[in-house]
Amino acid sequence: MSKSAQTFIPPPVEELDYPRKPMSLEELADWLSVSRRFLEVQVERGRLRVRRISPRLVRILPGDVAKWLDNAATSELEEA
Repeated sequence: MSKSAQTFIPPPVEELDYPRKPMSLEELADWLSVSRRFLEVQVERGRLRVRRISPRLVRILPGDVAKWLDNAATSELEEA
């Protein structure tokens, strides 16, 4: 870690503007500005938990979004 790097301490989940209702993959993709396919891959790899209402209908609970984002958080940007 370089001298200029600072430790980031995220605010408590309660203070963040997370969705307050279950969301579809489309809604979550729009909220995060990512593709639906990216989220589908996260679900397939077991990283993002969904609730299957029917074979084609899923919903993501706000708490699962928060956990997934917390687990994906890094302290530094990785260089390609």
